[in-house]
Amino acid sequence: MHKLVNIMVSARALLTILLVATYAIAFTNQCVGAADQQTEAAPRELVHINATVSNGFLHPGIGLTAPILENARKQVLARREPWYSGYQALAADPNSAKSITLANESRSDPSKPAVDAFDSRAVCDKLQRDAAKAKRQALMYFFTGDEVYRANALRIVHIWSQMDPKKYKFFPEANIHPSYPMQDLIVAAELLRYTAAPSEQLTWSDKDTKDFTENFVVPALGTFSNKNVWFLNQEGYPLAASMSGDIFKNDRESYERRVEWFTVNKTAPNKGSTFSIQYLARQVSTDASTGQRVDPPVIEVVEMGRDQAHAGDDMEIFTNVARMMNGQGTKVDPITGTVSTAKDAVGPYEFLDDRILAATDYFCRFMLGYDTKWIPTPIDIAPNGAIRAIYPRIADNYRGRIREFQFWDLYYYYTCVKPTDVAKKAPYFYEAFTKRIVSSDTDWIFTPANATGEGLKVPPRVEEPPIVEVALRSTLLDPNASVVNDHEKAFVRLKPTEAGTRIAILSSDTDKKTIGLRIRTTGSSELKMSGLENPWRLPDTKGEWRNIAYTMSRFERFHDMEFFSFKGTGETRIDLESLIRDVDDKLASLAFRDGTGQVQTVAYIGAPIALDFSAASAGANLSLSSPDLPPEAKLDARTGSFSWTPTHEGKYTFIVSLTNGDDVAAKRVDIQVAHDRDAAVRSVTSPFNKDITYVRATFDRFQKALADLKSLSAKSDDRIFYSKLMQLQEATNALQPLTPLLPDGSMDYPKIVATSTIGDSLGLLTDGNNDTFPVYTLAKDLNYVFDFGPSYKISVSAFAIQGRLNFEDRAQDTAFFGSNDGKAWTQLTTPISERPVELTKIPVKETQNHDRVRYLKIEKTSRKSSPLFEPSELRIYGQRY
Repeated sequence: MHKLVNIMVSARALLTILLVATYAIAFTNQCVGAADQQTEAAPRELVHINATVSNGFLHPGIGLTAPILENARKQVLARREPWYSGYQALAADPNSAKSITLANESRSDPSKPAVDAFDSRAVCDKLQRDAAKAKRQALMYFFTGDEVYRANALRIVHIWSQMDPKKYKFFPEANIHPSYPMQDLIVAAELLRYTAAPSEQLTWSDKDTKDFTENFVVPALGTFSNKNVWFLNQEGYPLAASMSGDIFKNDRESYERRVEWFTVNKTAPNKGSTFSIQYLARQVSTDASTGQRVDPPVIEVVEMGRDQAHAGDDMEIFTNVARMMNGQGTKVDPITGTVSTAKDAVGPYEFLDDRILAATDYFCRFMLGYDTKWIPTPIDIAPNGAIRAIYPRIADNYRGRIREFQFWDLYYYYTCVKPTDVAKKAPYFYEAFTKRIVSSDTDWIFTPANATGEGLKVPPRVEEPPIVEVALRSTLLDPNASVVNDHEKAFVRLKPTEAGTRIAILSSDTDKKTIGLRIRTTGSSELKMSGLENPWRLPDTKGEWRNIAYTMSRFERFHDMEFFSFKGTGETRIDLESLIRDVDDKLASLAFRDGTGQVQTVAYIGAPIALDFSAASAGANLSLSSPDLPPEAKLDARTGSFSWTPTHEGKYTFIVSLTNGDDVAAKRVDIQVAHDRDAAVRSVTSPFNKDITYVRATFDRFQKALADLKSLSAKSDDRIFYSKLMQLQEATNALQPLTPLLPDGSMDYPKIVATSTIGDSLGLLTDGNNDTFPVYTLAKDLNYVFDFGPSYKISVSAFAIQGRLNFEDRAQDTAFFGSNDGKAWTQLTTPISERPVELTKIPVKETQNHDRVRYLKIEKTSRKSSPLFEPSELRIYGQRY
């Protein structure tokens, strides 16, 4: 039986909601800043909420409770931030438009669904589009009172209320992808059900409840979500959807079962991979790889062993479910996690000593770039307790991608409901909150009225801006770095050191090959970036803000987490304002004629040296300079001509800067001055190794340059000799080993493969990291093909392969094939039968040991181990001809 009450009358229900769930209306002076004195909006602008208690459930109560909604609207009408900016984002969302189209609306009869069977991903995609609209249309109706929005939302719910309950069928990943869309549609229905309508036609009826429950909620949740057996957050998503449905249909028994699944999940068949606070946000005290006890234990997020995108979703699901429980005033036994009304009962956030907060803090620590201890922990536990698989380390994938976090509700709970010094209790989570980038257009609704300080700031919403504020998207890992706020401009100031001053750049991934920095320096220095081979030369900008650019090689990429190490000496100061992800033509075109690579050359005492530092393209405003030229050296600021006659042996290093006024390009120059000509020749030719076979054309060029130099008489003019010496140096630098090698002695094949079916991802197979890999979608027909070019062939004695971290079965059953036409293939190895957890060597068949082939194919020969092909590391032991 429904008991209808007015919000202002039902003091007990309101108090429960206020204290336990909503934290939207101020109840403590500890969080109250400036008092909210704005006048209530006129009643004609308000949509009335019919707050209801049914079978112990508060309605509306799927996260969005009456006080939360009332507070959000009040703040929006008063144009207070961050509510008003949030509302503007909601209103600007295409799903909030008054004119909408429905994905599952029949063209012949718009009152009917286009399909009434829910049995495929295609139908799931329709639900996703329609549910996103329904939720936002219902919210826009509440905030504006415009009946068009209500009509739109009802229309969507009515369409999906006509699905055939007998035509629901589980399909691959049906427990994952429909879950949040189902929750969105149920939330929309909940809002329509418990808000007043402007007309009888738009009123939610008992028939609406019956149709939506019987034709959507019950069959959808029963078919896709009613299990506790799935892997990690693949169980968390359906859990959230199911709890939404339980609240909507007032199913107390099912709701309480979901609560226990969320807190402990005692009946889960696999405690290693289940989704619950106790087992996913795990307290680890034993190293699963050695069996040794660890003291003190560590609170770990198990799915961080898989990748950080899924682990971040875990934190969001935790807050989603906790928000629903708090909205219902639900508390649990502090040990068993079952619903309880006992004195010692706790809320979901307090369960296991604030375990969700501790886990989120641990996750943020790693995502911000700090060193994070990981104790190997089980991911697969048999019913008898035997450990069948472990996560040995934290996965690298998606580290630093903070732009998609959606668990900030946790901050408001611990500052405004349970006043806590979050910066002290969870410092890494707090730091992440101060750097938050909000991707949701509805999260602002939950901001409590008594939020203050950091909680009231309007966060950036652009996830991938062309220009990134370094102060916002960086972590300072060194005491020599700090954030400075100067005239409303924030930047990072650091002092480079000999060992390197470190910071981490966050959430700035780009597929562009040229990036830029806006810097201000008082001296030259060097920036080393993780994953990028060559350092970035930072010029002396004389204390002025300038832009500089860096171009990566073919196989390099700027990731979401890049560690910067600034090296230098003396009193140099570096200010970093922004990272430029989208470099304009003006900055990109500023370059030296011979590129920005380091110049390493040789000279000898008494002989004049001439170098060309001219710009790649002419310009009236271009000029060159160097603050640390060798004694008596000259650099023409206009032409870039460098001249010098060295008088002493030694190594001379200086930086040459090219500028157009706003932008700067820098180049490091190293000149090794030898005692005489013979010493200079020895220095120039020192990289040549007589035991290495070189590509014939490069070897012939080297031999000719050396012969030309030796043909000169001892009395030849220094300028002529130096010119020949530079030709020899160019020829030496151009030497190419016929078979370049990696440090482990295998072939450095990314340097010599002419083309491949995986493009620039080729370099990932030799980077030494088993958590980077060519994504499986590149493996057409479960294989890669390498072409070494029409002029070359290879012979191979052995290969080695390693699977992707935690997904080693995707490299199992791999075999290698050779061909000379790319059509007829000879099998060179037997398929690897085991999961290649480590780099596993595979010998070539004796009968094919000396075969010379142009093409190489690496293929997964069976789908039984996995339907995907995704190795992380690949080695070729052989010779090129």
